[in-house]
Amino acid sequence: MNYVWVFLALFGFDVATAFAVCAKFPALRYLFRQEDSLVENLSAASFLGCGLLGLWFWRKEHRKAFLLISVIGFLGFAEDLSYGQRIFHYKRPKILGIRIDCLHDLVDVGCEAMKRLGIPPGVLICLLAGIVASGIGIVVVRRWRRSREAPTGLFRYPPFILAAISVILVLCSVSFDLPMVHIKYGQRLEELFELHAGIALLFCCISLADKRFKRLATYRTG
Repeated sequence: MNYVWVFLALFGFDVATAFAVCAKFPALRYLFRQEDSLVENLSAASFLGCGLLGLWFWRKEHRKAFLLISVIGFLGFAEDLSYGQRIFHYKRPKILGIRIDCLHDLVDVGCEAMKRLGIPPGVLICLLAGIVASGIGIVVVRRWRRSREAPTGLFRYPPFILAAISVILVLCSVSFDLPMVHIKYGQRLEELFELHAGIALLFCCISLADKRFKRLATYRTG
């Protein structure tokens, strides 16, 4: 569990430091909320690290898990770079009047579609939360079917905990960007949560390669 506690301590320290810096030095607030700023660049670096580290450990046990982490890492890196749009300035496609430069823009498209259909946008949040909960439930059920131990043992397995934290942080980051969500410092929190989603995935990759947790991995990830 050391990886989990180290990550949580780092997360708390980084958020507290970010808010302290913004309060003490207002001129530096742009570093924590603007595109191509410090936090977004660190976020891109963390996801790139996940992609590279996943490939590095790919030849070890849990090959499928490392490959998945690598794919997600490179995808997150591309997302933070808007798939090169701000570098190459290619024309972005539009769906329902919304320009698409990242996958999370599809959430805005979903909100717009629901608005036009007269469906409360909050349904989209519930749908996203339901998808995440269903994914976690499927993993737990599969683990229960493959192991004689109680499925709750999976929640003591650091790689699973860190992966779940990463997913929750991404979901929160996306929700902060929704037009119907109005939270003070939401833009700042969005970037910080996205950064630490990448860091959590990085910790997940490292802990998955740690042989100390091999006996806890009663659910085989590949």
